[in-house]
Amino acid sequence: MLQQREQRGKSGGCHNWEFHVHALSKSGMSRAEYCRRHNLSARALGYRQKKLRFLKANPSQLVAVMIPTKDPAQTFDAPASLHLLLPGNLSIAVGDRFSPQTLSRLLATLEGR
Repeated sequence: MLQQREQRGKSGGCHNWEFHVHALSKSGMSRAEYCRRHNLSARALGYRQKKLRFLKANPSQLVAVMIPTKDPAQTFDAPASLHLLLPGNLSIAVGDRFSPQTLSRLLATLEGR
């Protein structure tokens, strides 16, 4: 199932956008009419329709990556000095003591999925 985020509409209340996108398609109403009746922004609902269509067409998959460490006491709670933001709400945080070979393998794995 798609990860759902709630956003605020004109009324200031929270809306389950996936629910509204589905309900609109079943309603037979135009987007403008549906939004007027439910006090929603037609622009925001249109954005969510496109986003949900994209997410359904491009589902993200998690890839298991083994990271060998030389020091078993090494911790990963140090602040990351580099953040890579990838499509599909994926991100990679790289600390100061990273292995370039491991990062290269991780990126190659993500590119091949």
